[in-house]
Amino acid sequence: MTNPDSFSHITHPDQVAIVTLNRAKKRNAINGAMRNALIDAQQAVNADDAVGAVVLSGAGSSFRAGGDIGSMRERLEAPRGKVGFNGWKRQKQTHRLISTIYHMDKPVTAAVNGAAIFNHAEDR
Repeated sequence: MTNPDSFSHITHPDQVAIVTLNRAKKRNAINGAMRNALIDAQQAVNADDAVGAVVLSGAGSSFRAGGDIGSMRERLEAPRGKVGFNGWKRQKQTHRLISTIYHMDKPVTAAVNGAAIFNHAEDR
């Protein structure tokens, strides 16, 4: 479950799963692959009876910089008629990630270093 080259990295000290966003060079900006890896990581630690709590953390100098602009640009280069559909699929996965964290059976908290911006939550 621990792969330092993956989009998320999980360690288990003392019954606490630390899920680290692992794209430090991109300030942990989330793209589609990272979003899916985080869903998988959250589901894995939720199913692990050895885990009593979860901490989300970010590698490098930022917890999270928001969405990956490069992957947004790529979606806009899709053939006509696919841009809206691709955006809908991305939003569906974003909602799935939020729902997965919300419905965890264990407490989830964040160890925030630097900027932490998530879907304009800082405005609320």
